[in-house]
Amino acid sequence: MFKKYLLILIMLSFFILPVVSATCETIIDTYYVNDNGSTGCPGYNYSTINNAILAHPSCARIFICDGTYNEDVSLGISNSSLILEGEAEGEVTINGISNSSVVNMHNTEDIYLKNLVLNSTKNYGIGVNLSDDVVIENIELSMSNNSYATGIYVYGSNNLEFKGNILIDGVESTNTNYDVKGVGFSQSSATINTDSFEIRNISGASTKFEGFTSGLYVNDSDLEINSGLKIWSLLSNNSLVHGIYIEQNSNVNFNSDLNIGIIMSPKIKSIKISSSEVNFTGPVSITTLMCTSSVNMGVEISSDSDV
Repeated sequence: MFKKYLLILIMLSFFILPVVSATCETIIDTYYVNDNGSTGCPGYNYSTINNAILAHPSCARIFICDGTYNEDVSLGISNSSLILEGEAEGEVTINGISNSSVVNMHNTEDIYLKNLVLNSTKNYGIGVNLSDDVVIENIELSMSNNSYATGIYVYGSNNLEFKGNILIDGVESTNTNYDVKGVGFSQSSATINTDSFEIRNISGASTKFEGFTSGLYVNDSDLEINSGLKIWSLLSNNSLVHGIYIEQNSNVNFNSDLNIGIIMSPKIKSIKISSSEVNFTGPVSITTLMCTSSVNMGVEISSDSDV
């Protein structure tokens, strides 16, 4: 009888133990953030996300209760092994307030973002700069501004993973001097293991030489895309529009469905590949290209690329 109860106790303790990170020597504790002190989030510790991060810069789980938070979230060299988790998918909104990113990571590692809706009128929705081992899960993002606009931009970062449902819905700039990208990777590596990944309603106005608007931009990066990717509704009245633009020694594997459609611009290249290796092992669909001039190329592949 004693052994039976001991076994049950051990099993229960397994399920209720706090999260442990591979880079933390101690157990990760959970701290709660509540925007308005409502009873729907009892026992909360902080009213802003940044206050919670300042108090617990590493080896912590920051649980964000449903609500709206008007702040930017900045993670730097003092932050690592942090989980920023919204209570429910689609119910935690962060409205950016500065000229940077809604969520900005610089020179950090082992960060997990989950269940967040991000709105911005600034440069980036999520910026990942020189930061490794980042997981992004169940993120919805929209933004518009009058300068450089990118939904998610990753630079000099490795071993990123995208999971769950990712929706980039609306990235817009009216400035004629800047390019616009739904998602961009530069000198980075990432794996996409999502249930759905959709980039839509991307709009730019660049008039500079070789300026462009792009759904997915990959520069000198390695991407493994293991789930369906949909890039939909890209528009520019002035610049070249790419559904996907891959260049500069990138290595990209599309291992599932790829759908590109409804692009309107004077110049269209639904897929452009330059000096890179790209593999398509799943079906590719390109539909409804509305070109307002004579430059309309479904796919452009440079002679030094391997496809």
